Amino acid sequence: MIVFSGTPRSFKSSQTVTESWDACLRYCRGADECVVAFKVSDNECHIFNFGEISLVEQSRIGDEIAVKMYISSDVCPQSHPFLASSINFNRISNNQLYTTSISFDSGFYSLNYSITSCPDNTKLFLRETATVCIALFLFEQPLCNTQLEGSALCKRNNGTLTGPANNNEYDNIQAQTKLFFNTSNPEKYQYLVYWIDGTSLAGKNNYEFEDPTHNGTVNYKWAPDTPTFSGIGYCLYNPNPSGLYISDNTCNARSFVNAFCWRGAWCQVGNSFEIV
Repeated sequence: MIVFSGTPRSFKSSQTVTESWDACLRYCRGADECVVAFKVSDNECHIFNFGEISLVEQSRIGDEIAVKMYISSDVCPQSHPFLASSINFNRISNNQLYTTSISFDSGFYSLNYSITSCPDNTKLFLRETATVCIALFLFEQPLCNTQLEGSALCKRNNGTLTGPANNNEYDNIQAQTKLFFNTSNPEKYQYLVYWIDGTSLAGKNNYEFEDPTHNGTVNYKWAPDTPTFSGIGYCLYNPNPSGLYISDNTCNARSFVNAFCWRGAWCQVGNSFEIV
């Protein structure tokens, strides 16, 4: 919580809490919906939830107001964080991203709100440059298919091939592949694997990508002694036979006897954005 001198000026509703100011701050910090707390007296405060307050006036008379925001360290900033630029506070709940944006101009703090939502059966992740919705899509017929068809499968779902951009995404990919092995393997292949973003160019460790938001292979966890191939015509998939990690093979691979089946593709699909 960032505490400063200010007074609510434009709001829809609020909740009264009859506690000490410190208790009010703890309440707001622990309540997902709370974004602002205003000190009415030593034993009373007003709590404003997401979307309820839009304007706070800078005050010189000692009124105290607190805004929830994320600080990357345990040390309070030396200068007022809202005066230099707009600040965003993000919260993910029920596969939706709730964003509170706070800016300062001419003695007033403006609070704006938005909600980013993902389609059903996808999972929302916050990347450095984008909010993405990720899902594993399966081939229908044939059950095992090439990387080109994997790319087309993503496009039919309004997306592109993607890959893990961080550890959370990588862990999600591993968890989902284990789940799908038990539920989507009618031919009883020994290994089900899935195409991810990455098509080789000339040389080794040189790839082009459909999705620019996962930062290439920076966050890819490779199987030992991979990538195996160099040159044009090789594509990336996950998992390898060990059950983890990322490997490469020819882009036109479909299946090997009853051992391998390239069963689908990891895709990033579009989200919806709503200003509250």
